[in-house]
Amino acid sequence: MAGEEESETRGLMGGGGRSVGDGSGHKIARNVVAMATGEAPAEVAVAELELPDVVKTIQETWDKVDDKYAVGSLGVAAVVALWGSAGMISAIERLPLVPGVLELVGIGYTGWFAYRNLIFKPDRFRKLEVLEQLYMVKYSALLVLCLARTHELQY
Repeated sequence: MAGEEESETRGLMGGGGRSVGDGSGHKIARNVVAMATGEAPAEVAVAELELPDVVKTIQETWDKVDDKYAVGSLGVAAVVALWGSAGMISAIERLPLVPGVLELVGIGYTGWFAYRNLIFKPDRFRKLEVLEQLYMVKYSALLVLCLARTHELQY
């Protein structure tokens, strides 16, 4: 019986481990891993741990923040607001008639929008012009910001 426990312990420990008794008659297997790289274990762990670019960018941005307390408070408030709104939506969803009524309102609004803006050709072109103007304003402002930043970086 003792030989079986010893062989089970060796099987768990990979052959050369050491077993330590815990006083209750059971043996606890203990494995020791030795590193033969010549480097300290902390250096190896840091060398193997490469952070993604997103994490590095977040860390750099966090380091630039002056008022970390306010940013943290806003983050907590956003999480609480998200949690509260999810609870409110699930409560509304459990009401008997409200989800069906809201679905009918959504279908009705979609039909009204399509009739008013998409069915007739002049209305469709008018809506396309509005969208193109919004697109051009948005991306022209973005282009101006990018050009200003590259100009700032060059000088």
